Amino acid sequence: MDKTTTDASFALPSRIHLLARDTVTSTNLLVKELAQQGAPEGTLMTALEQTHGRGRLGRRFESPSGTGLYFTLLLRPDMTLAQSLQITILAAVAVAEGIEATTGLRPEIKWVNDLYLGDRKICGILAESSLRPGTDRLAFTALGIGINLEEPEGGYTGTAAGIAGSLYPHGEAPDNLRQMLLAAITDRLLAYYDELCAAGPDSFGELSYIARYRASDFLFGKDVWLLGDITDPNSARPAHAVAIDECGRLIVTLPDGSTEAVASGDVTVRIR
Repeated sequence: MDKTTTDASFALPSRIHLLARDTVTSTNLLVKELAQQGAPEGTLMTALEQTHGRGRLGRRFESPSGTGLYFTLLLRPDMTLAQSLQITILAAVAVAEGIEATTGLRPEIKWVNDLYLGDRKICGILAESSLRPGTDRLAFTALGIGINLEEPEGGYTGTAAGIAGSLYPHGEAPDNLRQMLLAAITDRLLAYYDELCAAGPDSFGELSYIARYRASDFLFGKDVWLLGDITDPNSARPAHAVAIDECGRLIVTLPDGSTEAVASGDVTVRIR
């Protein structure tokens, strides 16, 4: 991806410091290293391929060459780790809106960090944070986003087989789609990020992106499993997804008729 372009529709916000790469191990890993070396907020690394792309809970994120948009943005918010869930939420909305603006497609958001078209996952988001020593406040967040643009030759493999999809499954992605998407997403993402940073912790329900996040709920009305331990099937509890609240928690009903608000990090959700 070119670092600069003369087309205004591809222009990145002036706060972005772009590092474009062909192949990397993981944009998140490399940006975290840069953060520890003092890189400024707004550092953004893109790659055409990741050899060790990573998802939530250490799972592999398949990132084949030339078929996706993979990037990580460095943020340095003044907030607690608990408040940082909002970064994943606003990023999901920014990606959904960026995709819709550039392609006309309207993905749904699977709580808390995946985007779906139909029954296929087309995007994963991974926010990894580090705390300031001796505090509960963030030193930085490496916000990684991977979007499947086209299916790789031979289809998806491993754990992605049968789950992953793409914006253009038949290989008809428009020219310059990566540049258009990156510009559309980062513009929205930084606007929502500024809104979050200016808000108090008791004002999350008033943030503009929350309504879109709640309205794009992929899990609404679905039966799910709540897993307290991803490696232990015995930890699974059946539930029914009914809503997302103003703080971004998943609201479920349990077999006994009770209601529970599930926070990210407490459980993993799988569709039954």
